[in-house]
Amino acid sequence: MKKDVTISNYIYISEDTKLILCDEATLTINGYIDGTSGTTKHSLTIYGQENQTGKLIVNATTGHNGILVKDLEIHGGDISFTGDNTQGEGIRVEGDFTIYGGKVVANGGETCSGISAGNNITINDGTVVATGGNGDDTRDGGCGIYAGNDITINGGNVTATGKKNSPGIKSAQNINITGGTVSAVAGENGGGTLFAP
Repeated sequence: MKKDVTISNYIYISEDTKLILCDEATLTINGYIDGTSGTTKHSLTIYGQENQTGKLIVNATTGHNGILVKDLEIHGGDISFTGDNTQGEGIRVEGDFTIYGGKVVANGGETCSGISAGNNITINDGTVVATGGNGDDTRDGGCGIYAGNDITINGGNVTATGKKNSPGIKSAQNINITGGTVSAVAGENGGGTLFAP
């Protein structure tokens, strides 16, 4: 029998991990997922089952990102990450973030991005909705999607919304769109819907 599970705490990943989301079941984490072990960060790969109805919902607690891992791959499922309201990214990846399918929703808190990767972000398929935090009286809001290297969109449906003074999609290097449908909305004075140097 498939059951919903709620965890009112954080989950530490102590090695590279694979997570399968069971159809018709929801895993809710009212805390965060952290792949940090000392100075080492570990990677997470998420799979949806055949019907893609399994859900993962993460609502970060004070001072945390929804998830912080080395690399993240998503191969399906219905996934939602919300960063802490004051200072958390919805999804924070130190290395590469790759999406092969499924539905991914990511919301950043205050000045933070919905999705942030230190290296590359590649979206091959699926539905991605990423929204930055609103900012406050003295600080800018967050980007919908930010990468420290390249952002490549090969397919899928992507909606990225930046908030106060931030673009919808921002890359420190290049933004490459070869397929799919992309909607990027900048916040007030956001400097463009897409931003790359």
